Amino acid sequence: MTSTATATPVLPQLGYEFVANAPDFLGIALAPLFLSTLQSASYYIFARENFLYAAPNAERAPGTKPKEIRSKLKDDLFFTKEYALMEPIPREDLAKYANPADLKNSVGLNVQRKLLLGHEMRVRDMATSAAVASASPGVKWNDAGSDPVTDINAARNDVFTSTGLEANLITLPRNVYEALKENAAIKSLIKIDSRDSRWPEMLAALFDVERVAVGRAVVSGQAEGQELLSVQEIWGDSVMVARAVQEQNLKAPTFARTFLWAMPKHERDSSIELSNENGVAVCEYEKDEPPGTTIRANQHTDEHLVAPLLGFHLSDVLL
Repeated sequence: MTSTATATPVLPQLGYEFVANAPDFLGIALAPLFLSTLQSASYYIFARENFLYAAPNAERAPGTKPKEIRSKLKDDLFFTKEYALMEPIPREDLAKYANPADLKNSVGLNVQRKLLLGHEMRVRDMATSAAVASASPGVKWNDAGSDPVTDINAARNDVFTSTGLEANLITLPRNVYEALKENAAIKSLIKIDSRDSRWPEMLAALFDVERVAVGRAVVSGQAEGQELLSVQEIWGDSVMVARAVQEQNLKAPTFARTFLWAMPKHERDSSIELSNENGVAVCEYEKDEPPGTTIRANQHTDEHLVAPLLGFHLSDVLL
């Protein structure tokens, strides 16, 4: 068997656009990527004492040094793991296309999407764990008399009173998003058509956060190998209210992070090219026996809660 491995420049770019727009995925929003040249290292855990303890006796007498303060630092370790998938494309299938790159791009997006579904489920399990404060609305949001604004405000206030920092993100699974657009209390405040593209922006203004992210990632409701009878939303009817910071600053207080090993080029397979900031690398391997092409995608990540107090889980918000 003979083969050659070559990096495909088109696939990483498509993958970057696909993930950068990422309307389907909430995990990237809740646990933003932090790029590291190390596979394992320590990272800062949010210490709210640094923000909440005042220094009332800071007056400095002439000729003296200012009072010295020291930030309280806590840390933990991340260790990235490789997640990888590949899909072969027989030469006979490539021959059907006037432009074989169209098929290769489609397969490349498919393997990337499957990697991102795995990341989405890992972030969901972390964000909805017992480590994060949670509550369930007494009146569900698709029931008469419900008041999602009050429920969201209670969650926002919990984040603020616990940390002194404001939540800036709310994540909504698609079914919850659609229910909010039909909720009587919401409709009395936002008077636009349910099909209007401004809904996420209007909800963000109503809930007083910078962004409302709507997730549409779904998986099979049946085990692998069984007939597909239904699909289910990865986040169910769980809503997250959190502070998520995109900047590449380990000391910036944020709910969670996805640590991405952006290893230096000399340390990785020469055929692997990191696809910009999404961290998914895509390669094309040409094989003579059996003839065809294999598309491979991989990602080195580790997901951690950095500040559980900067998040609040509203569970079972629908009937």
